[in-house]
Amino acid sequence: GEAAKPPDEQHPYGHARLEVYASVVILLLMAVTFSFVLFQAVDKVSHGVHERVDPVGVVFALVSLALNLVVSSLLRLWGGGSPAAATEARHVSLDVVEGLTTLTGVSLGAFVSGLYDVLAAAVITAIVTYFIVDTTRGLKHLILDTSPPPEVMRKIEDVLRSSEKVLGYHDLRARAVQGKG
Repeated sequence: GEAAKPPDEQHPYGHARLEVYASVVILLLMAVTFSFVLFQAVDKVSHGVHERVDPVGVVFALVSLALNLVVSSLLRLWGGGSPAAATEARHVSLDVVEGLTTLTGVSLGAFVSGLYDVLAAAVITAIVTYFIVDTTRGLKHLILDTSPPPEVMRKIEDVLRSSEKVLGYHDLRARAVQGKG
């Protein structure tokens, strides 16, 4: 895709950040979706709605879980090291955990008490929040350029000092694009 294109005149550092932006969009969509899930759970508790869940939900939870297992496996196999594919694979793996939690909550909500469904929503929201924060931390080095390691900076300075064509330099700065030193 576009992100795999080599650097060009307009994009001297390449196009790889497009993958990072795609990852950020995935995380934002997850945050919006699970804000709604949390809102629904809080609304049920605050209004005292504890009706049992329709048992058909158990079937849907099982099908969703199976699909997420397949998609997660395929993304990990064929993601090709793409940050967006890696984020989506982690997201779908999270969907597997969510699916197990949902299956438990829906099953207990259908046959015991609707409160289990609300509890499952709260647990899933906590897991998703952790996932978003953790994934964002992992993407930070891809979003923010960093300086190369000190030994690389020393090598650059050595090359500059040894070149007859370089008359001088000051305040040497360099950047490692997307964590590549």
